[in-house]
Amino acid sequence: MLILPTQNLLDHLTDRLTRCRLFTVTGQDTDNRPPTNAETEISARWIVRLCQKRNSWEPFPLSELQSLYVERFSDGFTFNKLIDQSWIKKDGNMISVTAGFIVRCYESSPANNLTIETKG
Repeated sequence: MLILPTQNLLDHLTDRLTRCRLFTVTGQDTDNRPPTNAETEISARWIVRLCQKRNSWEPFPLSELQSLYVERFSDGFTFNKLIDQSWIKKDGNMISVTAGFIVRCYESSPANNLTIETKG
C-alpha cells in the first residue's frame, strides 16, 4: 500500500518533525560526542518539506533538494545518517524515501484530523 501525501498530512509531518525525536542514532558520533538525533531530524524535515512542495513521495533529484536547502543556508545539504540507517535511498543523482521513512513520519504525526489517501 502506498501512502500519498495530502497537504494536511505533509503540514502535520513538518510540524511534528520540528518538535519530536523521530530518527534514532546509535553509538557515538565521530567526534566522541554523545549520540544526537537533532541533525538527522533536521535533514528529515527538509526532505518532508521538499515532498510537501512537490506534493509527492516520488523520487527526486538531489539538485532539487539542494536548491530548496540553499534558499535558506549557504552550505550544502547533508543526510546526517538518513542514508546510513536506510531511511533514504540514493541512486546516482536520484533520492527516494523508503516506505519505512513514510511510515515513521506518519506514526510520529497526530493521527486525528489527517486525510490519508492510499493506492494499492
